[in-house]
Amino acid sequence: MTDTTKQAGYRGVWATFRGIQIDTKLAAIQKLQALGTSSEQKWWSDMEFFAHRLKSGRIKHTTITVRVLPNEPLRLCFMGMEPSLDPDVTCDVQMSKNALPETCSVLEPRGANALCRNTMKAWYHLWHSLGATESQIQCLILLNAEICMREEAEAIEVWSPIFPRSLKTVWQGHNEQSIGQIRLRYPKQIAEILSNTHRNP
Repeated sequence: MTDTTKQAGYRGVWATFRGIQIDTKLAAIQKLQALGTSSEQKWWSDMEFFAHRLKSGRIKHTTITVRVLPNEPLRLCFMGMEPSLDPDVTCDVQMSKNALPETCSVLEPRGANALCRNTMKAWYHLWHSLGATESQIQCLILLNAEICMREEAEAIEVWSPIFPRSLKTVWQGHNEQSIGQIRLRYPKQIAEILSNTHRNP
């Protein structure tokens, strides 16, 4: 992670933290600042904080997205080497906030029935029971996708239409409108990648 913060007009990078157990936006800002994350006052104010609460009020999962300045504490979070964070917390760093749809590949269950939707939960539980963290399981998915697509992905995102989730619950829901997606972001358009692998999009 190079230091470009002194360049004129530098606008920082977008960091997304998933899985930090925190219950308010203010507490999330204080947590990131305690980690050494560097940002500007306006960027802190514009920070997005989403939490999935159970009926009991307990926080199950969170997503925090904020524009920040690259530094060593951010690199440690990105590499999963920050000791004060839970091993299942992930940190994704991108130059832009939103990826273009044509550069994203979406992984979804093979069918809409409960058995198909629970496949990821069982697969996640298997690897987690062997000691793998959320970030490491994401790397397994990336590796498998890269072998199939013959193209290295830039990032993986657990997307949800309603509330933040982890890989464990990404495909759980009552219908297609409520289940999440695993999105892989590529540096090229998907049509070009499939063309290079001699397949039609």
